[in-house]
Amino acid sequence: MSDNDDLHARLSETNRLIARGHTVEEALRRTAVSRPVFTTWLKDNDGNVPVPLDILQHLQSENSRLRRVLAKLSLEQRKRTRLQPDCFSRPLRTV
Repeated sequence: MSDNDDLHARLSETNRLIARGHTVEEALRRTAVSRPVFTTWLKDNDGNVPVPLDILQHLQSENSRLRRVLAKLSLEQRKRTRLQPDCFSRPLRTV
């Protein structure tokens, strides 16, 4: 394995750690990547930290699941509001 391959593997591992919720500093320390090297790598990637494909697919499926849950809850809420008596919007009748 060349030095370049090793560095790429460590940068990818740094990226995975960050995607899993570790701080940048902690990920850099664990993978022994310096801050300037990481910053240069980010600049070469237009400031975006590449997300591993498995994490991206997981996030996409979670996003779809959450959208379905939100749609279902919105529909249930709409049904509930239509079925409730509209007693608060009518003026009170005085005797």
